[in-house]
Amino acid sequence: MSIRFDILRHICSSNNDMQVIMELKKLGKMSVRAGWVDGNVTASEAYAHLMEKKATGKDQPALGRPVSLALIARTLNYGREPGQTISGHKYGRIPARPFMQLAEKKMAEKMPEILKAYLPGMLSGKMSKTAFLEMLGSRMAGEIKDAMTNGQWTPLSPNTVKRRRHGGSQPLIDTGTLRLSVSFEIEK
Repeated sequence: MSIRFDILRHICSSNNDMQVIMELKKLGKMSVRAGWVDGNVTASEAYAHLMEKKATGKDQPALGRPVSLALIARTLNYGREPGQTISGHKYGRIPARPFMQLAEKKMAEKMPEILKAYLPGMLSGKMSKTAFLEMLGSRMAGEIKDAMTNGQWTPLSPNTVKRRRHGGSQPLIDTGTLRLSVSFEIEK
């Protein structure tokens, strides 16, 4: 579960300076994504099961292994309807709390300012492409964390608040593990 920015595509859509665009093309692919890597592919498999259930109406098997943080993030972001697995395990509704879309929107709003501040240094060679992408990835991860913490989300149900091991009633934040594990990677 991640948001991705292709720098060249963003610049081309917001900048008519062909010289800048041509200089950037010389630097090669420039994209970075932030969020959670789906290391054990549970987010992808769960999404495939959801699409299968929507298409056929049939309950799907449980994944049978621990879920990844990417799956937890996807579920919290898009929500989940109540249902059950083939084996009869029931699960409840989780309302969508689209923190990733909020983070992506805020990042897109800030891109012109970021590009204005950092692009000249990168084009002149004072800042490396890698340093630029690392700065951008760090900012993207920060926007995701901020959206999780400060977004105006649907409140938790009283039952959810009761079940929480660490107390608190803030949506998207229970133990803090998900928020603290937001990272970024430069795509090559």
